[in-house]
Amino acid sequence: MVVAAAGFVAFAPGTARGGGFICQDFNGLNGGAAYAGGSANSVACGVSANSNGFVSTAVGWAAGAIADYSVALGYLANAG
Repeated sequence: MVVAAAGFVAFAPGTARGGGFICQDFNGLNGGAAYAGGSANSVACGVSANSNGFVSTAVGWAAGAIADYSVALGYLANAG
């Protein structure tokens, strides 16, 4: 797993989705690199989950969330 110093964009996306008002990508229990980004409201849950959006939430192992309003919960979680 590679974590970029700025923006955490180095997470490899499982399925990248963007452009919609609500963007979600739930890959389940073994989600591995679940990714959601580029939307006003985005959610990603899974191992190495990453979420970027105006209102974003990332939950999972080594989760990262970067947004004006962001929440990250999990082992080695990061929110900025």
